[in-house]
Amino acid sequence: MITRLASAAELRSFDPADPFLQWEIPADYTGPAYALGRALILARTTQTRGPGMAVLGPSGDVAKLLDVMITDDLLAEFSPINLACGAPCFDAVAERLELGPGGDWHWMWTEAAPPGVADESVIELGEVDHADLVGLIEQHNPGSDGKPGRQPGQTWLGIRGRDGLLIACGVIESNLAGRPLLSGITVHADHRGRGLGRTMTSALTRRAVAAHGVCTLGVYAANTVALRLYESLGFRIGHRWRSRRLIGLR
Repeated sequence: MITRLASAAELRSFDPADPFLQWEIPADYTGPAYALGRALILARTTQTRGPGMAVLGPSGDVAKLLDVMITDDLLAEFSPINLACGAPCFDAVAERLELGPGGDWHWMWTEAAPPGVADESVIELGEVDHADLVGLIEQHNPGSDGKPGRQPGQTWLGIRGRDGLLIACGVIESNLAGRPLLSGITVHADHRGRGLGRTMTSALTRRAVAAHGVCTLGVYAANTVALRLYESLGFRIGHRWRSRRLIGLR
């Protein structure tokens, strides 16, 4: 017997210990979402990828849930372009849904500010710094999801060299639940290896935790250098996602 969940409170009650459900679900969430046993399938829209669907839970329960949803045509309630699947149940999903290309990444979070004192070299950036931000990111981190002006309410921090050149930056944005999302950490190629990425990440995280009690981020699974950095600053992996384009049923 599957259960339909139609609110943020119901999703959080499904697994109160899951930080993703705690920090990533908007307060006005209305579904659709379905659960069976420990499996959960929910609609999830992201700012960078558009409408999607997330699948969580152990493989056996996910297989049973998907079978019922396919038989009862409940997937028609979703209009996903992409699918984020927890690594443990990926095979069960791929056996039932036709998936296209994508990538593997980790959703991470922390509720504790990194130790240490604030670095005075980190400054807040504004509209006057927009061209420098765009130039640094386009040249030294063109694949970054953090783009100046992508959404309102961004907080950009940066570090300038002695000559005034912007050599590092990063941004705090809001995820769809209004929680801080770290993005756009970029260091000029000529200045890497000096700990500037760590300095930027620490400063952004401290600010986010001080204001909201939490900081979240996403990191590609293959980026082991960044992963080690985030873990050393207190971030933990909440979910290991495999994101794919959703083509249709098998």
